[in-house]
Amino acid sequence: MSALLNLGCARPAAEAAVRKARAAGTPTEFEPLFRRSLELVR
Repeated sequence: MSALLNLGCARPAAEAAVRKARAAGTPTEFEPLFRRSLELVR
């Protein structure tokens, strides 16, 4: 979440992307979760 915010994503969009990534079963380690969240926020 912090990494997405630091890249300029709006908080609601970042929260939604992380929530969707976790709900889809993305591993909770930083890199896979960040990559998937970044795809979803675009």
